[in-house]
Amino acid sequence: MRPGSGRERKKMTQNPFSGCLHEVWFERLETIAEQHSKQITALISGLETEVEDRKKAQNLPASEIEKFSDQIKALSSHFREMEKTLSWLKGAWWIIAGLISAVALPVAVAWLLKILKLT
Repeated sequence: MRPGSGRERKKMTQNPFSGCLHEVWFERLETIAEQHSKQITALISGLETEVEDRKKAQNLPASEIEKFSDQIKALSSHFREMEKTLSWLKGAWWIIAGLISAVALPVAVAWLLKILKLT
């Protein structure tokens, strides 16, 4: 078939991209468009799920919120009690350490002087 003949023109008018690189390019474009469409659909469904979850979180009953706040208040009061106890223990430790050093330090110095025969 020679170029420009009637058959070739008819074939080209039916599919202008047949037999050339444009056809491959067009097929790639279609597959990319399909992939983008699938990604957009997945993103939209994910966003819809996020919206539903946020609505559920905002619509928690007041009793649930009060329950959580009561639990937090109870925990904070327990922590304050523990802090007081630990503070008392810390003070007691300093007193005990001071008494031990008040007794042990002179004994240690006397023993050291006796060993060195300075007295």
